[in-house]
Amino acid sequence: MTRQISAAAVLIFTSLVLASCSGVGSVCTNCGGGGNATVSFVLTATPPQPSSELSIQAFTATVTGIKLTPSTGSDFSVPLNSTTYIAEFNRVTSDSTVLAAHVSVPAATYTQLTVTFSAPRVTFCTQPNPGVPGCASGTLGSVSGAAGSVIVSTNLSLAANQQLGI
Repeated sequence: MTRQISAAAVLIFTSLVLASCSGVGSVCTNCGGGGNATVSFVLTATPPQPSSELSIQAFTATVTGIKLTPSTGSDFSVPLNSTTYIAEFNRVTSDSTVLAAHVSVPAATYTQLTVTFSAPRVTFCTQPNPGVPGCASGTLGSVSGAAGSVIVSTNLSLAANQQLGI
């Protein structure tokens, strides 16, 4: 009898030890996706190759919006630092300008980035002054354009709690 009780006690003890090592059942952390990434949007520009026939003195446009388009769901409009931002593209070739800082963006895969602008204007020399920076006297010209947008196709995946600068 003692032998049967001892065997039963060892069997129960072994079962409890093995059951305690099996780990926690199915626990889900952040299972539904979601969450937000923190993104900053910075404006920089790459100047064109130097040309003796082209002398851009100023290139400006008013950035009025930035929109991210996810692969599924609704577009996300990025809140800019100000309602409109006049971008001087000649200046941002050496500097950069923050359009939106620490924006909470829903975690998702985005397929497009759209930048909307108005009032683009280019001021240029119609006759450069050879060997001297700037334009020959009286040779400045300018062209203004209509409002528009630039669409960049991308595959941008943002994860919850991710931090990113674009």
